Amino acid sequence: MRLISTALLALGFALPALADDITPRLEAALAAQSAGDLKTLTAELAAATAAVNAERGKRLEALLPAAPDGMTQTLQADYMANLAIMGRRHRGRSGLYQ
Repeated sequence: MRLISTALLALGFALPALADDITPRLEAALAAQSAGDLKTLTAELAAATAAVNAERGKRLEALLPAAPDGMTQTLQADYMANLAIMGRRHRGRSGLYQ
């Protein structure tokens, strides 16, 4: 249990700018851990992890180049979003992915 508390605190200090979604989840996880409520602890950790991955995806998106001229782009954030991996697809005027 001490390891969980240490990991939560480290994550909390590493992400001060993300306090809006992440910090309350981490605090709820710590409270659940202190109360011995493993079900809530697990759910709150999963929610905090999802919020961190969403933020990482947004930051990664900002680094990706724009679509080439004459093409549109759609972000691909499917099941791999949990890994914070994001890509883009480019569609030409013919509708085919290129």
